Amino acid sequence: MDNNTFNFESLPPITQIRLTSFTGECGGRVCLNTSKITPQQQNGPTCGLVALSMCLEHFGVKISAETILEKAKSMDFTKQGEMYSADYLADLTNHFLPNSANAREMPNAKEFTDAIGEGKHILVAYDCGPNFQPVYVKGHSAHWLLACGFVEKKADNGFVETRESVADPSEIAIIGYQGKSKYVYQ
Repeated sequence: MDNNTFNFESLPPITQIRLTSFTGECGGRVCLNTSKITPQQQNGPTCGLVALSMCLEHFGVKISAETILEKAKSMDFTKQGEMYSADYLADLTNHFLPNSANAREMPNAKEFTDAIGEGKHILVAYDCGPNFQPVYVKGHSAHWLLACGFVEKKADNGFVETRESVADPSEIAIIGYQGKSKYVYQ
């Protein structure tokens, strides 16, 4: 049930600005699963491996991005940390947390919000713009994000917590961590 006020001020200022820009002054419903995540910054082209390290930590597996990089190299998945294959990233995930991941198309809004509401996380590939928000440049700015939440536009007064799913994709924004910043981003 949506009756818990979300502590909007607990978010970094840049995230507050982006959420307000998306939802307007009325606020919305927020679902965020970040309590077991230690933000990490990438070193070199290791965004996917850093996102995976943060994801594994949420599920109780503390593995550094450097350890994941060494394993990825030994499996011939990468040379310097770049991760162009969702299948390879799923294989790495399953190496450290067996039977936990599969590569697939981005879920629809209902599937995505159901998964996040159940406490799951989703590794998402996207083209990263200059402000870290998604752009479409045909993979020329490929980046990985650990999706750990969402915000839904809703004509409420302020932000409230939710665990309920959302069916309309135009009404949500994904919230997550990516390796170029230690802040949660929308």
